[in-house]
Amino acid sequence: MELKYYFNSNMTPIEAPANAGHSEALKLLNDIEKKGKAKVERIDTVNLSEAELFEIYSQAGKAAVYRGYDIAGLFRGARRRRLWFGSTIPALLVYEEDDSVYPTDTYPHKEGDQMKTILDGLLTL
Repeated sequence: MELKYYFNSNMTPIEAPANAGHSEALKLLNDIEKKGKAKVERIDTVNLSEAELFEIYSQAGKAAVYRGYDIAGLFRGARRRRLWFGSTIPALLVYEEDDSVYPTDTYPHKEGDQMKTILDGLLTL
């Protein structure tokens, strides 16, 4: 299993339901990596081009469609998609196999009216 955590080192995550438990999630991500439960990659989106970020956001969207939940409402602004993807709202993409091209899960996301945060996703591993 591989986990890819997207963040922006120039931005602080906003206080929003999607970011609930963010500090605890970062500690848990470190623990998961140290215990060898999953390969963890941290990607600073400040170094990604708009095209690269769009491709990653699109992959996250495919996982969301496959799983039947919403991510677009969390990450897009009024004018641009993925405005907050991996920046003020960090993102975690879960890959079942280390060499998978597409993620099998994306956090945070909404399942109906229920928010599933990065922390929620990590607690299920």
